[in-house]
Amino acid sequence: PELQTAFNLILPHTDRYGHTVVTQTMSLLDLSLRGTSMERYQRMGFYLLHRALREPGAQTNGIALLIDFTGFKFGRLLRHVRLSDMRRGVHMMQECSPAHLNVLYIVNPPKWIETLLGMIRPFLRRDTLQKKLFLLDRAELSNHFASKQLVSQFGGAIAFDWHAQLERWDADETARGLDFDVSGFLQEDNDDSIQLVRGRVA
Repeated sequence: PELQTAFNLILPHTDRYGHTVVTQTMSLLDLSLRGTSMERYQRMGFYLLHRALREPGAQTNGIALLIDFTGFKFGRLLRHVRLSDMRRGVHMMQECSPAHLNVLYIVNPPKWIETLLGMIRPFLRRDTLQKKLFLLDRAELSNHFASKQLVSQFGGAIAFDWHAQLERWDADETARGLDFDVSGFLQEDNDDSIQLVRGRVA
């Protein structure tokens, strides 16, 4: 169910710098759905990073992560997120994914975002701290994305059918003999590190 929420998307076009863009729309983070958890959302994001690497130019130009906090209530997150979730997320970003995460766009950042960044800073490697970080409102996305190539969800002109995209991926995974289910895409060992399960998605 996490993929269906459109919390994470892979945008159909790159930003102005050629980065393949993976998004997180925080207002769509729904942890009340039966069977969902922060870990499952993280697994989904990791799966999409690997999907993003199949996009033209992603291997050479890198990936951008766009996190949109518009309409998000932090209290909803506090009720569900544990320190282990934060550690897992940082570990996935730095160690597990072969994706070259070059840019982080944070849209409509809440006042507490700098506090949160300060909390996770001790977990970050130096090369991660050197990534480009943009704090901006939604209107400022036009500085980094062409309007005609940005989906309407983020103020652009493109209508994007995410569910149709998922159906195409489902058909692709089926043709390759894989189960289109992110729940088993990662395995967690006793020291909270995460590895990719080779050869299948679930």
